[in-house]
Amino acid sequence: ITLGEVDQRALRSNMMVFQQLYDALRQAVEGLLAEALLDQEAGRLGISREELETREIQSKIPEVTAKDVEDFFNQNRARIPPDQTLDQLSGQIHEYLAARNEASARQGYLSGLREKAEVDVSLEPPRVAIAVAQGEPVKGGEDAPVTIVEYSDFQ
Repeated sequence: ITLGEVDQRALRSNMMVFQQLYDALRQAVEGLLAEALLDQEAGRLGISREELETREIQSKIPEVTAKDVEDFFNQNRARIPPDQTLDQLSGQIHEYLAARNEASARQGYLSGLREKAEVDVSLEPPRVAIAVAQGEPVKGGEDAPVTIVEYSDFQ
């Protein structure tokens, strides 16, 4: 019995676990890659990573204004319980918008570093092999890179 056979059997029985593992691995790869790119750029500029992040990310985060908070509240009013007011939620909305702005600035800067470094992540997502029974109706070639299976009940 090989590990590949075990993986294929487990994958068929619990795809969600394999997807969660893939998501965790992808997140870990992205985090390590971000750190490596920031360290490499900081080294190239002769500064610390913290100085680089302050100069290139933190300083470029747009400030959240009272109008931003009010606009967000009004745009999302349908999703907010009617008994919640802007005054009650303004602190939480401000924190959310500030975190979103920081994430956007960080992602934008890291995207530029990734592009310069020509990064290629080759982590393969989990896949389940689909066997099409002989005589089943199919469209397209057998060697197609994607197989779409439709399950339906005609009762």
